[in-house]
Amino acid sequence: MARRAILHIGTYKTGSTSIQAFLDNNAARLRDQGVYFPFSPGRPNHHGLTVVALSDRETTGLIRYLDLEDKEKREARRAEFAEALTAELASLPDDVATVVFSNEHLCGLNTTPEIERVKDLLAPHFGRIEILVYLRRQDQRIISDYTQKVRDGYTKALDLLAYEPAERRNYEAFLDKWAGVFGRDAIRPRIFDRSKFQNGDLIDDFAGAIGVAPNEAFIRPPTENLGLSHEAIAFLRAFNEHVPHYKDGSRNLDRMRLLPFLREGFGGDGVKTSRAKAAALLDMVRESNASLGSKYFGGGDPFSSDLSRYADEEPPEPTFDDAVRIAAFLWMKQSETINELKAENERRVLQLAAVRSLVVASSEAARALAERILAGDPDADAYYPTLLDAFVALHGELRAARRGIAPARVFPDAPDAPPASNDPAAPAGDGPKS
Repeated sequence: MARRAILHIGTYKTGSTSIQAFLDNNAARLRDQGVYFPFSPGRPNHHGLTVVALSDRETTGLIRYLDLEDKEKREARRAEFAEALTAELASLPDDVATVVFSNEHLCGLNTTPEIERVKDLLAPHFGRIEILVYLRRQDQRIISDYTQKVRDGYTKALDLLAYEPAERRNYEAFLDKWAGVFGRDAIRPRIFDRSKFQNGDLIDDFAGAIGVAPNEAFIRPPTENLGLSHEAIAFLRAFNEHVPHYKDGSRNLDRMRLLPFLREGFGGDGVKTSRAKAAALLDMVRESNASLGSKYFGGGDPFSSDLSRYADEEPPEPTFDDAVRIAAFLWMKQSETINELKAENERRVLQLAAVRSLVVASSEAARALAERILAGDPDADAYYPTLLDAFVALHGELRAARRGIAPARVFPDAPDAPPASNDPAAPAGDGPKS
C-alpha cells in the first residue's frame, strides 16, 4: 500500500496552533483511523521540516528562536533531524495509511530550492504527498499578523497598503511555486473563513480535509482569541519602545508576563482602519485573487467581499486617558499576581514544615496536624500557633530518640544547661574546671 503524506503549511494567522494542538492531543485516536502524527520533526509544531529546508542565508525568527544561527550547528541539526525522521517512518506498521505534518513556517520558504529540499526529505517515504494550505483574505491576515508583530515587539504604525511586499499578497504565485515542485494536483488550498468551514468550525474542516471521521472522543483545543483592541495595540506599540521583546539575547520574561493581562482586559479585533483603505488593498489583489479562484477553486474570487467590520472613517488616535486606563489595569493585575504569589509562598512554607513534621513525628497530635495542613484545609492560617507547639513536642521526641540510639558515652550526660543569659557577668555554666 502506497502511504500518503499530508503536509500542512499554514499559512500564517490561519489557526495553525489550534490545528497542531488537535493533532497532538488526539494522536492516539487518529492512529486508530490509520493517521499518524510524527514526533521527530518536533511536537506539536514540526519546525524541523523548515530547519532542513531553509537556505543558509536565511536567519529567520524561527532560526533565532531555536538558537541555530551558527551554520555548523544548523547543519548538525539538519542531519540529526533527517536521520530521526527516517528511523521513525521506517518503524511505522503497514496499517498507517496517512502521515500528517504541520508547520506554518513552511509557507515562508522563498525559493524553489528550499521547497525542493522538503520534497527530497519526504518523497522516499511516500507514494503521494499532498500540500494542505489555508488562505485568509489579505486585509484580515495583515491585521492579524500586525497584531502578532506588535505582541512580539514591533514599534511601527500599520500602513495597510505598504505593510508587505506585493508578492506576499499574491496567493496564486505562492501556490504556483509549490505546484512547480509537487505538481498542481498535489495542491489542496482551503479558505480560512468560518462561513466556509465544515460545520462552521476550523477543526472539523481540517479533520475532514485529512480524511478523519468525526469522533466525540476527540479533545478539541479551546477557542482562544489572541486579538487586542485598537487602543491596546497602540499602547503596546509605544510600550515596546521602552521595554524590548528581547533582553540579553533572550525573550524578556518581564514583558511577556504582561501580555496575558493585556489580552484579558483589552481583547479585540485588532487595529482599526477605514473601509476605504481595506477596499483599496483588495483592489490591489483583485486580479490575482480572481486568477487564484479560476486555477485552484473552480472559478471566481474565493474570498468574501464583506467589508462591514470597517468604519467609514479612520479611527481617532488613542488618548492619554486611554493609555492611563490600560496602564492602571496592568498595574492592578500585576499587584494581584504578586499578592497571590506571596500567599502561595506562605502556604508552601507551611506545607514544607508540615512535611518535615510528618517525616519525623511520632505523636498522633503532630501527625494529625501535619496531615490536615497537607490536605489543604482552608483554615490553615489558624495552624501557625499550633504548629509551633507541635515543633516543641517534636523537639522533645527527637531528643528522646537520639538518646535511645546514641552509643554509650564514657561520661554520663551533663544536665540540661539553662538558657543563655545576656548578662556578661553571669556564669558560663558547668564547663571544665581549671
